[in-house]
This record gives sequence, C-alpha cells and structure tokens, in this order.
Amino acid sequence: MDTLRGALASAGVRKFRNKPDRFSQGYELRRFAAEGTASRPPTDFFELYWAPHFGPGRLGATLAWALRLLVRRPFWHLDPQLRGAMGVLQVSVVALAVAIVWLLARRFGEDGFVGAIGWASGVFAAVAAVVNLVAGYVVTRVLADAARYLTPKPEHVTARNAIRQEGVQLLHSLHDSGAYQRIVVVGHSLGSVIGLDILRITFDELRHPNPATPEPNDEAKRFSTVVRDLPATPTRGEVDLFQQGQRRLWRELRARGARWLVTDFVTLGSPLAHAPLLLDGKRATLRQRQEEGEYPTCPPTGDILYPRTYELEDGRRRTGLVLDHGAVFAATTWSNAWFPVRRVFGDPVGGPLAPIFGRGVKDVQVRLTSRRRHRRQELFLAAHTTYFRRDLDDDAEAAHVDSGADEAAKAAAASVRDARKALDEESRTKVAHVAFEAMLLLNSRRGVPLPPPPAPRSRSAQDLPPPDQL
Repeated sequence: MDTLRGALASAGVRKFRNKPDRFSQGYELRRFAAEGTASRPPTDFFELYWAPHFGPGRLGATLAWALRLLVRRPFWHLDPQLRGAMGVLQVSVVALAVAIVWLLARRFGEDGFVGAIGWASGVFAAVAAVVNLVAGYVVTRVLADAARYLTPKPEHVTARNAIRQEGVQLLHSLHDSGAYQRIVVVGHSLGSVIGLDILRITFDELRHPNPATPEPNDEAKRFSTVVRDLPATPTRGEVDLFQQGQRRLWRELRARGARWLVTDFVTLGSPLAHAPLLLDGKRATLRQRQEEGEYPTCPPTGDILYPRTYELEDGRRRTGLVLDHGAVFAATTWSNAWFPVRRVFGDPVGGPLAPIFGRGVKDVQVRLTSRRRHRRQELFLAAHTTYFRRDLDDDAEAAHVDSGADEAAKAAAASVRDARKALDEESRTKVAHVAFEAMLLLNSRRGVPLPPPPAPRSRSAQDLPPPDQL
C-alpha cells in the first residue's frame, strides 16, 4: 500500500482513514477514505495489487525477451526518450559480441573445437552469474513482470487474465455500489498498460444505458465537431478544450442512463510511449490493431457513434446514439506525465503518448521540484520511481498557505509560485505533484455538480442487445 500512500500525498490528501476494502475479492488491500473539504467531495482511494499473480521470473527467459527488444529496431529509429539508452546498450552488445567471436576464434585455433566450446560455455555462465548478482532482482522481479504481461504466450495467459478479471471486477463493484459519482483510474509504469486493458474491457460492458432515460443526444451529435476542431498538433489550450468536450459528453451519457463513471485516465512513466516496440506483432502492428478497434485511441477514430433503440422503464421505446466499443476515450479523458530524458536525467521508460494513441492525450513533461530543474533522484532510471515523491520538493508546502496566514507567509508562498511559474515556462515542464493533482480534478465541488450515482440495473449483462447489434 506504500504506492497508494505516495499517490495520496502527491495529490495533496493529508488526512484519510484506513478502512477495509469491501469491493475487491482479496483481503490484503485496504480502502483509504478521505473526508470531504470545502472543495473536494469525500473520496475513496483503492489499489489494484496485481503483482502476486506473477511469481519470480526466470532470468534466462527475461533476458531473452529483453534481447529481442534490443535488436528489434536500431536505436536511431527509436523515439528520443529511448534512443540514448538503447544506443548505449546496442553498441555495447555489438562490441561484446565482436569481442567474444574474436576470442572464440583464437581459442579455436589454439585448443580446437572442443576447447573453444568449453571456453564459450564458461564465458556465458560467468556473464549470467554477473548479471544475476548485479541485477538479478530487477530482472526477475520487475522486468520479468513486463515480459510476461506484454508477451501473450500460453504460459502467461492465465496470470494476464486473472489480473484483468480482478481489475474489471473491481470497476464493476464500484459502479454497482451506488456510492460513487465519478471514478479516476491512475496507472504508473506497467500499471498503465494494465489500466488501459481494464478500461477497454469494462467500457464495452458499461457503455449502454441501463436503465435508459429519454434525455436528448445533443452532445453526442456535436462530438464529431469537437474532434474535428482539434488540430493535428494541438496546443495545451486546445487539448483542454477537447477534454471539456469529453466531459460534456460523459455528463450527457450519464443523464441518458449509461453507467460509465470513469471520467479520467492518468498515466505516469508509461511504457505505452514505446507501444509499437512492445506490442507490434508478426502479423499485426499496433496501428492495425487500433484501426480494427482492439486498442482505443484518443480521440477515437472511425464511426464511434451509432443509433440503438432502447426500452424505457415506462415501456416506451427510444432511439439514441451509443458509443462504439472502442470509443472509451470519447467520454473519458487521458492525461500522461513523464520525466523527459536530458543528458543523464529523466525516465526512459515513459514518454509522450499523443503521437501513438492520439492527439487528444494531454502530455505533460514533469520535474521534481519547484525551483530546480533536476535533483539527483531524477538520475537515469531512478526518476521512474519518483512520480509520487512530493516530499522531494522542498517548496511543496510553502506554496500553499491558509487565508489566515500572516503577510510574511503569504509573500513567501507568492515567491515560490512565481519561481515555479518562471521555471515552468523556461523548462516546459510542470512540477510532478502539481501536475498530478491537476490531472485528478479532485476539487470538483467548485464546478458543476456531478451526476448522481447510477441507478440499480434494470437488466443483467445477459439482457444486453445481441452481439450483432452492439
């Protein structure tokens, strides 16, 4: 639960109650319940703890997966976030291979075939022992999880399905509880890939009105214009306008009886930035799978709305527009943060998602502190673990003062905010915890009231329209 505690701290939630989690099927997790404030409604925080579904990985299998990724594309064809790291690794592997072949040739000339093979076996065993000693835990406990989740081999399917099933079940439980008006899904690292899978599966099951209401379809009819008004390379303000259109559509869908409560998807340090490298298959590329509707884009592409006739609770029938199964990001916003790679600083695991998943994704480059571009905690790869480290910003609390604070405290807070804004503009980054808090939009009491929780289902999943009409 340490990750969840860090997320709450980064979101500015200081007080919460640690309560039983009554929605998931396991007993290891807890529910962190934060009381409401003048600007934030009462909010519950959950963590989908998927790691137990994968035991320790095998060193050899994981290194083989990593080697396949390493040689799949030359580093100069990779995105800038990954180019430097992969370049160093590729050059190093080539140099090592050349050195081994040269030494192997010498051994063959001196000791013959049997001697050369024996020497090579010893070298490979030594290399494996060094890797296991230096990075064994990272390879078998961290990298192995990614290798198994991202590789749909038969031996991985059971764990992949169990993780997705647990996440889908949790989302269904939250929707059916009658306690929540809005859900935000946050994914860090591999959790962002899992979050995307859970969203695309659950959305297909909750996109239909249930029960249907006779509300109009005005926002649905206008949504194609909202998408068309979003330029190919939008500014931050233009993406904000697009997200406002997504939220208007979500409110209309809720008013029409759709049960979907997920308003926002937030990803941090997401390997989806390298999705073509990770998800391209032998027979289908990621782009093909997106065009076919397997992986959603933001905004969705193709015919994303179609008419469907529903029976209202009073027996009348009404035809309304329903979102296609792949259009989850028509009514759900997607925001993404990452530490840009600059010299020895940054997070090569993450990166921008808009070039891959659509121009409607709000990409935000982040840094750790208000007044400094870098801290040592942002050194290569270390930054990947610091997205929730609000405590590393020495000015995090100084920038916020109560209305009753003295003039000196208010002046100090204003100075921090001014310095932060100046560095924002100079570096084109945002402070990580500030960006994260803004993405969550927890202070919803200051805006338009949210729709009430969904009404009880009027039909079960088995009563949905037949597949040829979905």
